[in-house]
Amino acid sequence: MIEFILLFGFGALVLCYFAIFLSLGLRALVHACWGRFVKAQYLGWLCLLMGGTFGVWLAIVSLFLGFPLPWIFAVPAILGGMALLHSYSFRDVPAPGQFQFPILAVFYATFLTAIVTLAGVQFHRLLRTDDAIRREFAANLSRMDQIENVNVMGSVYRREFHVQQIEFSLAGRPDTLVRINPDDKLRTCDADEPLPEVMLIQVDRWLVGGETQPNANTRLSFIGIDVHQGGRFEKSFPFPLQSIDDIAAHYDELVELLDTWPREEKPGRMETADGLTIEYWKVDGGAPTKGP
Repeated sequence: MIEFILLFGFGALVLCYFAIFLSLGLRALVHACWGRFVKAQYLGWLCLLMGGTFGVWLAIVSLFLGFPLPWIFAVPAILGGMALLHSYSFRDVPAPGQFQFPILAVFYATFLTAIVTLAGVQFHRLLRTDDAIRREFAANLSRMDQIENVNVMGSVYRREFHVQQIEFSLAGRPDTLVRINPDDKLRTCDADEPLPEVMLIQVDRWLVGGETQPNANTRLSFIGIDVHQGGRFEKSFPFPLQSIDDIAAHYDELVELLDTWPREEKPGRMETADGLTIEYWKVDGGAPTKGP
């Protein structure tokens, strides 16, 4: 909520800034091309000093808020500087009372068009969610013959998609469901390659998790159990669960075993080698949706 208020307030300031100083900068440039050098100089200095001061402040705030376009706030000051340069360079040329310096006007128009185009491209990139990593996970998992219905789940933070869970069913069995953590190796590996980390979150209808108590005053909840080689729950299963192939091959055995897994009302307990006590259980996450 606080971030939304800050972004809304910053957006309002940006709109006011450009509404005032961009229009003044353009007006200064038009006066300069028209030969009205006194007005052009007055407006040019206003844009250069006041617009530049506010522009620097807005650029700093924009970086703090994560907007990578600080240079765009220099546009009013640049317009004011161009108007000043033009008016002082041609101040001895008598004003004919009509629009003059057509070649320079074309140059200025081209310059402004380039700035607007570049800003538009940057804003488009800024507003577009970057989901390249999500697409890498989805593309690699979709080519594995053992699974289908791949769903790469996550959330968007500052227009970047962060992968949090991966869901799939077994090939030809749309009524099955597996949900695991997004180990980074899943972006490139084959189905039979062991993964550095396999965290089972849900299998069929069973969501698994638990709680640890590192000291007398602290209890930490967790979702998922680590079943990879060296994981705390590796020895809880009589078969390996180190790759997508392993999960697919032992799916039915895994469901049968989780059917007997402790529930939250009467959790299981285990103690790690370093003396940490872990309570673990399953909860009913609902049966997988059956395919057609």
